[in-house]
Amino acid sequence: LKSGFKSYLIHKRILNAGLKNAIQKLEMKLEGNEPVSKLSALEKCLVLLLKAVVAGVRLVIIKD
Repeated sequence: LKSGFKSYLIHKRILNAGLKNAIQKLEMKLEGNEPVSKLSALEKCLVLLLKAVVAGVRLVIIKD
């Protein structure tokens, strides 16, 4: 996503492209089209963190 991205609507195509790019940069082995129900707990956490990175979030609070 572009720097300064501020929108109330998230376009799935743009989010998936950014997620795929982030996965490649971090050399992770995740598929962007895998249903969340089939992911392990660790993979679910990684996807949430990647979504935050792609959306430009600067602070992530992780709670047990």
